[in-house]
Amino acid sequence: MAAAEARGDPPPPGIFDAPQVDILDEFYWRAFVDLSSCRVNGMGLGAIPWTAIRTYAKEYEVVDFDFFYDVIRMTDEGYLQHIAEQQEQRQRQQERQRGK
Repeated sequence: MAAAEARGDPPPPGIFDAPQVDILDEFYWRAFVDLSSCRVNGMGLGAIPWTAIRTYAKEYEVVDFDFFYDVIRMTDEGYLQHIAEQQEQRQRQQERQRGK
């Protein structure tokens, strides 16, 4: 929003309708984003390793590791599924463009 104001542009659409994020939800989202940097990238995008989640939980003194792990793992599974669907869609589009 600050960049839009600096350019003299109006705020982005929906900025004032954005949902309020609970501080705990923000912690889990930040943890997921931080932990995403620990992925193994080989033939494809890998899951966030358990060891990285455990180390993060210890560093931030997470009390309920099992719950934290479940939140991160479910978020990661949803993210990986979304990425896979996007890749499949791009591949289908490329095949259609080639006339297959």
